[in-house]
Amino acid sequence: MIEITFDTNVYPLSESVKKQLTELGFSWTYVSVTERETVGTDIRIESGISKVEAIAEGWVLGESRIGSCAFADGSILEAVLKIISNGAFPAPEKRDKLTPPQLRQLRDAMILSAHVRTNRDIFVSNDLRAYGPKNGNRQKLESLFDTRIMTMEEFCRILNEQKQQT
Repeated sequence: MIEITFDTNVYPLSESVKKQLTELGFSWTYVSVTERETVGTDIRIESGISKVEAIAEGWVLGESRIGSCAFADGSILEAVLKIISNGAFPAPEKRDKLTPPQLRQLRDAMILSAHVRTNRDIFVSNDLRAYGPKNGNRQKLESLFDTRIMTMEEFCRILNEQKQQT
């Protein structure tokens, strides 16, 4: 079974995408570093009545909420941060006052790290700054973590190809 992780920035999923995921037997979930990200999406509805459940983020001091995170090896997070920041992200001991862009990078890394930690197959995100193919980050991350990363548009093309093959 192919396991898909959706970044909250691709929600709400269309009914046709959900139908195709179900028909093709794909397992899907989402990752959110904070429940604030799910306000106004269909994630909350889905998580109560279907198979869509969140992957717990890895615990990050000062960022994670106890009860909604998992203790995890920080080496994945650090590797992701190094790639998506081109090595410019502050060291762990210097992260007490992150700027808003740095905080967004940290949260992007936390989301992908949760996907990698749970050994899922495809990560879908519309965050081109962190995971876009043009800056080389995607290729580095895919190679390092043996996963696929794509935008929602790219993923929908894959779904349509799969549907045509069945």
